[in-house]
Amino acid sequence: MPGISVLIKAKVLVTSALAVLLLCGHMYGVAQEFERKDDKVMRRGLDFEFTENKEASFTTSNSAGKVVHVARAIQLPTKVNGAKVYTHTDSRATYADSGFHKYLLTNMASELATLSDGEYTLNLRDIVIDGSGVIVFFGYEGIRSLPPTPPLAQEKQVDLFNKLCAVMENADLFTPAVSAGQKVASFYDDKDIWEARFKVKDHVFYDLKKGK
Repeated sequence: MPGISVLIKAKVLVTSALAVLLLCGHMYGVAQEFERKDDKVMRRGLDFEFTENKEASFTTSNSAGKVVHVARAIQLPTKVNGAKVYTHTDSRATYADSGFHKYLLTNMASELATLSDGEYTLNLRDIVIDGSGVIVFFGYEGIRSLPPTPPLAQEKQVDLFNKLCAVMENADLFTPAVSAGQKVASFYDDKDIWEARFKVKDHVFYDLKKGK
């Protein structure tokens, strides 16, 4: 999976100090199998090791004055319970024939349809599947509304996060990746999951995946 692994490692989150504070102070839903810390969602009871935490700040100016931003490199799991998380494997992790994108949005559709009319992205990334085919980790940055749709209230974000965790918990087992003849933990390679775009019109959900 050379293409996606390079993209994952290179991606940087850029946000204002206020947005970081809101992310750290809110949006921690309660889910039975998963726990959340910032943008990292981990299956409970497992030990994770991550890439180095790197941050840098920079200042921009606008009509209101100077704005301080924080650039934070995304921390990715490198080990789960001491086992390496692979980015390159002989065969990659796969889901059912219909694909995980379809499973995810089909099972989120009724809740997403309660949103106001507009277009949105569901910002899910870096899903890790362990050697037994279970989702053990994913990155999550919430539901983003696309202009002119207004942002979601924090309470709604929490409700949707809890539903997302339930959907992730109830997913069928993946076929895990294989390296050197062994089933291993790896990142799930599906670009359609990243920033899955959808719209809501009159409380009807529409998947905006290309070709839908």
